[in-house]
Amino acid sequence: MSTTVAQIPDSLNIKYYRNDSFTRVFTFTDGNNDPLNLSTATVKMQIRKRPGEDALITITEDDGLTVISNTVVFDKRIDLAKGSYKYDIQFTYDSGVVRTYVSGQFIVIDDITR
Repeated sequence: MSTTVAQIPDSLNIKYYRNDSFTRVFTFTDGNNDPLNLSTATVKMQIRKRPGEDALITITEDDGLTVISNTVVFDKRIDLAKGSYKYDIQFTYDSGVVRTYVSGQFIVIDDITR
């Protein structure tokens, strides 16, 4: 599944079947639809029940996340109980600048086949 996200902070809700592999491709562009330069960024995604609580899942470049040019690819099996969670994807640049370009609800749907 591919999703294009603008540089301007964007809200995107994600639906995910429990115990499936979370495979998602995000392509980031700036306000002019030009590719966003992620070459000096460290990227991570966190999922929490509520903002301010401990992260239940953290996905990093060492564990299920790949950055290629202006594209971030997620491929990780996530084990969370059915329910609604919050997530965001944060970019920390070598300069120290931190940006969150996308966030929203991470909705886990109970699977039928096991």
